[in-house]
Amino acid sequence: QVWEDVRKAPREVHVPGVKGPQGTTAGAELDEDTPGFGKHYCIPCARYFQDAIALSDHEGTKPHKRRLKMLMTTARPHNQRDAEAAAGIGAPDNGQKLRAQGA
Repeated sequence: QVWEDVRKAPREVHVPGVKGPQGTTAGAELDEDTPGFGKHYCIPCARYFQDAIALSDHEGTKPHKRRLKMLMTTARPHNQRDAEAAAGIGAPDNGQKLRAQGA
């Protein structure tokens, strides 16, 4: 999910009116066990921050920039469908659908 969210426009990721951490598309309630109740989240680094200032400071750091560049320049990670296609398994082919021979 991170790979797709990094490439979305901020207005698509930060959906107004949705409860949950900023930077996620989840509709989860705010969590009191995470820093800042989970309001400020960095998608590329998968980290929560206490406030918006800490998040904006983090976005200027080298580790964040490296992670963001890596996610933006690398190819999409492989998934199960890719592995099955490489093994020659592919999607099941059940043949043509037969018409119902009804009344």
